[in-house]
Amino acid sequence: MRSSCQLRSGLLLSLGRSFLQTENRIAAGKCLLAAHRLNKANLMAENLLVKYHLLLEEDREVFMKYRKTRRDANPVAASRDPRELVHRANELYDDGDILEANKMTTKLIDSMGLYQDAILIHIATLVQLGEAHKLFLLAHRLVDAQPDCEMSWYAVSLYYYVCKNIQAAKSFMNKATTMNECFGEGWIAFGHILAYDCEHEQAMNCYLRAVRVLKKRFEPLLYIAMGQCYTNNFKLASDFCDEACLLGETSPIVWHEKGTLLYAKKNYSVSLECFMRAMTIITRSEEGTSLEELIHKPLDPFWEPLMNNLGHANRKLYRYTDAIACYNKALLLVPQQVTTLTSLAFAYACIEKYEMATQYFHQALAIKPFSQFAKAGLDALITEQAHLTVEETRKKMDGSLTLDELKGELHSARDPFMNKGSLIGQ
Repeated sequence: MRSSCQLRSGLLLSLGRSFLQTENRIAAGKCLLAAHRLNKANLMAENLLVKYHLLLEEDREVFMKYRKTRRDANPVAASRDPRELVHRANELYDDGDILEANKMTTKLIDSMGLYQDAILIHIATLVQLGEAHKLFLLAHRLVDAQPDCEMSWYAVSLYYYVCKNIQAAKSFMNKATTMNECFGEGWIAFGHILAYDCEHEQAMNCYLRAVRVLKKRFEPLLYIAMGQCYTNNFKLASDFCDEACLLGETSPIVWHEKGTLLYAKKNYSVSLECFMRAMTIITRSEEGTSLEELIHKPLDPFWEPLMNNLGHANRKLYRYTDAIACYNKALLLVPQQVTTLTSLAFAYACIEKYEMATQYFHQALAIKPFSQFAKAGLDALITEQAHLTVEETRKKMDGSLTLDELKGELHSARDPFMNKGSLIGQ
């Protein structure tokens, strides 16, 4: 009887995977759920149900209750369960703790070999860390072990992406998605590569394909919103971003991008609220925690764009002291960042602390001597300190902006320092 149940469970698993390949999610969910009910040890069926969000609401509650009971019954075994470790690595990655996520997946792969569920998140961490050499070794290992698996060529493509060989990256990612047209993560990465090469229309097609494959996942919807924002189609961007927020309301990346979109629409106060919400989630703080408390909590350098954008939103609302605090935190996360130094200089100039502003302009120009905005800002600042008239200033600066004009520029819709998006990520 037991062997009969195992056999039927295995057949239902194969049938469910076939339905997944044809994008018949309802039939796939029913088959995989039946396979798991017949044989609770059928971990592949369990993983597919969770990964592709195939459970209906009523089935999901029972299923998650069963998993929790199993974990609580043997917490020691659960802590060593590779599925739990992969889940924890994903949580760390979503929180921006890329280094810790990489350490966990590296340890898992070293102890268990090429564990499929860990490979995807491991590759993502290597891309974020720019570890081209490690990606090269992993890609070779995968191609040698499983040349017929899309994951192998996915790794090869992202190796070339990190090396900035975009044509090769596109070629190999095309191969990966052709081998498995339901490889949602591959479609998302393909969209990122095309967007990097300024093929935004084709990138949007990849994200839309990912939406079909990765139902109930916020990532493809979020990237579509970012693409629409890039082309100034704020109405569509808002619609897709709202959908992403419904699915990923606990993700700081979603709130960061929503804040960026609202900032582009000049809705600075609500934009600031979104950035604060993202910070609250990242630092695991209570709602209503002050900016001062949030800034003093430890952050991963991954969130340096968020700190910069938080500073920009405060600056737009004329909260220069808060903006300076955010920029200083951003410099602690990623030192010697030219845009941060220049932003800090302008913030000091806005509160007429010209000596500090001059110091930061000089630091920015020492790192990037040909930064036009930093140069124009420094020239205007020197002019302001010398108390020259506007007419004399324009003659001496050969058409450069005055300090007041630069302040006005910083309060326009097109902020030159605004971080428009997150890293390649999911």
